[in-house]
Amino acid sequence: MITIRPHRLFNLVSTPSYEARLVKIVLPNQRTPMLLDTAILLTLAKLVDPRTYFEFGTFLGIQLLNMAANLPDCRVYTMDLDEESARAVIQDENDRPLTVEHLEAKDMLAFVGTSCEKRITYLRGDSNTYDFSSLQELRNTGLRLH
Repeated sequence: MITIRPHRLFNLVSTPSYEARLVKIVLPNQRTPMLLDTAILLTLAKLVDPRTYFEFGTFLGIQLLNMAANLPDCRVYTMDLDEESARAVIQDENDRPLTVEHLEAKDMLAFVGTSCEKRITYLRGDSNTYDFSSLQELRNTGLRLH
């Protein structure tokens, strides 16, 4: 196994000042992603400077809000199970409570009502069977859709 120390990744981001290294994040509580996970994703995004960001598994939308808040020029997509797909999906029994929690919170996701919401496309369904070819806007980003 290869071990990478996080500071080595963080040091790859070259900025003219510490202010240019500032990021916005949702302050953690028991439902938010771990700060290190968020820092690594944001660092990778700063290195790649994406025009499009696609997250599979919205859950409560907190990590998506973290990303959207820090990628102001990026179109953001997220996908999670809808109620019909959740009933049909085969999933580990330990994941089922998370799916139930997501479905109960689907109208209160973290990015709803924020200044980032207008750049976020929220898709619902099973990613294994979803017809992504209908998303012409994704096709224009260079992503290969099958």
